[in-house]
Amino acid sequence: MATAIIGVDELLSDIRSEMERIPAVLEVAYRIEDGLMSLWIGVPECEHLVRKSIYQVEDELANRYSIPFEFHLVTLEHGEDLRRYVSTVMPIYRRAA
Repeated sequence: MATAIIGVDELLSDIRSEMERIPAVLEVAYRIEDGLMSLWIGVPECEHLVRKSIYQVEDELANRYSIPFEFHLVTLEHGEDLRRYVSTVMPIYRRAA
């Protein structure tokens, strides 16, 4: 499943630190397939500004890294797990309850 991508560890670390700064982010998980990193970001039902700030992080990271990736926002209730929606993802971050 996982394809070796140069710089992936640094990218995962940056994603985690950026997402921790956004209080609405409950969980982040990823999957790498065919050289593409797909990220799922779990958020509660939230305002447009929260979603916009998450996509700004995507834009900033796209400018910093040459790794192809995509963000998917998933609305989660507190206590829900992203694996309920995408069973093959690897966790990066989960906000403490």
